[in-house]
Amino acid sequence: MEELTLETLEQGDNDANFEGDESEHDQLPDVDAYKAENSIRTESKVKKATLILLGIFAIVAIIIAGSVAGSNAKKRKNDGRIDQVRSFLVSHEITTEFGRSQAKAAAFIADYDERQMPLTEEHHKKFVERYVLALLYYHYGGPEWRFNLKFLSRRDHCEWHDDFKTNDGDQTRLGVICDINGHVRELNLGTFFFLGGGEWEQARILPIALFLT
Repeated sequence: MEELTLETLEQGDNDANFEGDESEHDQLPDVDAYKAENSIRTESKVKKATLILLGIFAIVAIIIAGSVAGSNAKKRKNDGRIDQVRSFLVSHEITTEFGRSQAKAAAFIADYDERQMPLTEEHHKKFVERYVLALLYYHYGGPEWRFNLKFLSRRDHCEWHDDFKTNDGDQTRLGVICDINGHVRELNLGTFFFLGGGEWEQARILPIALFLT
């Protein structure tokens, strides 16, 4: 029977450790296999990212196409309206020519006004009021006003006003003021322009509009 010594036991432990290390080493993938596996994972990630980007581009393209189509449809719908508006204004002696402010006001009424008032005799008075108000807005530098008083909004033009407090604490209204029938009675643009006390009547405001260019 072999005699066990301290040296023999240590030798046995070393052999066991060596065999264990060798066994663990045998279980690790080789370099080529590791590279191949990483390559497959990388390709998969690239494909997913590409598909996501293509999906985003497709959505953006659909949105842009829809927006362009809507814009073109609106343009087609309004084609010729500017000529109708100008003809209406001239035939009703609202204006005889179209200077800078007049052209802007006519373009607003024809294409950019969201209310798109019909060109009928029934709406004649409201149509003329809206055009003249737009004309005054452009003539007196409306885009530069500190408060635009809701001018050129889609609201009925009787709502184109705002209320303010004076230095004395009183309340004053700047903008358009209408009568109970929904027609303009007064226009107060502060230091720019004021028509009140019945002076807005078309017989008086239209000659003024004729001289605004």
